Amino acid sequence: MVISGMISMTEASDLREKLVTNRSIIQSTFCDIHHKPNTELLSELQLFLRKPIEKPLHIVHICSEMYPVASCGPLSAYVASLSCEIQKKANLVEVILPKYTSINLDGIHGLRRSEAEYESYFGGLWHKNKIWTGTSSGVGLVIIEPSQLSYFSRDMLRGYPDDFERFSYFSRASLDYIVKSGKRPDIIHIHNWETAIVAPLFWEIFAHQGLGNTRILLTCQDLNSECLEEPNKLEMCGLDPRKLHRPDRLQDTNKTHLVNILKGGIVYSNKVVLMSSTHSKDALIQGSRHELQSTLAAHREKILVASYGLDGELWDPFKDIYLPRRYSANDIEGKSICRQALRRRLRFNGDSSIIDVSVMIIQMSIVLKKQFMLLCTGILRSSSWKR
Repeated sequence: MVISGMISMTEASDLREKLVTNRSIIQSTFCDIHHKPNTELLSELQLFLRKPIEKPLHIVHICSEMYPVASCGPLSAYVASLSCEIQKKANLVEVILPKYTSINLDGIHGLRRSEAEYESYFGGLWHKNKIWTGTSSGVGLVIIEPSQLSYFSRDMLRGYPDDFERFSYFSRASLDYIVKSGKRPDIIHIHNWETAIVAPLFWEIFAHQGLGNTRILLTCQDLNSECLEEPNKLEMCGLDPRKLHRPDRLQDTNKTHLVNILKGGIVYSNKVVLMSSTHSKDALIQGSRHELQSTLAAHREKILVASYGLDGELWDPFKDIYLPRRYSANDIEGKSICRQALRRRLRFNGDSSIIDVSVMIIQMSIVLKKQFMLLCTGILRSSSWKR
């Protein structure tokens, strides 16, 4: 471009320096440049580099599952896909998981146990934990294994009477690990009721332990799974029931003698993402199938609704040889044929109501990836949790 006179040597040098400094962001943003003329490419690069480039973020997920390491629902694919895509944007992403007996070791690269153990508080005692580290699809993993308790030495990931104890132990242990390892994440991303208690734990206990600039993001995929418990159980992980068993904190709206763990996550998080491909924010807030209407309405300004999407790299109906008829966005006739084949397989009669064929693999859409990065920027600009 210099030889052709499109830009001067000084301009080229400055442009080259910016490209090297921000090569990860440039690579993910301009992934298809081979067929673009120099004038168009130069214009796009100059426009892109005039914009202020956000500082890379350090994001830590605290969650109950991640594909393919531990999976029993849509959350696992969501965490895996989101983590990979956000890390491609030159951010640092880590995922903290419990060490289940059924964990898929084949899904972890470079798994190793740390020589050091650390202690976390639970039930009035300090318990030792083993730390395992590795990667999955390039995303860093931290796997916590209680040394003395058998909360995760079971066949299933969840579905036990003591699930609150299991996941509140894990949530508290995750925060203890973050502090004691010296990590200072920009965002701690928690998911569903299983790790929603991280939010009140963070602001009541951990925010003043070197994490004053960290913000909490809660993603909720199911408002009907809330986890109601006796208030005194909050003491197990170090929380004060007298302080939190209030209408504006964790007290359940209908069963006022209980605390609602998911409600606590909504109240204490800086931002809340509700996953839905069909409902608006108003419809979700006013939904009749859950009991969080008043809580969601009170915190409406920090709620974002995000839709599910499909990752074409993982599954593409135009390439699936097992479908009765392949289809694409440009040729959807095959979708109707697939629907009819499914109706016959399920033995629906001709008068039965129309069924929607959905793909049972949930992945991040391009829109949601952009929404998430904008949301992260908004969280970091927000103030700490308002009491």
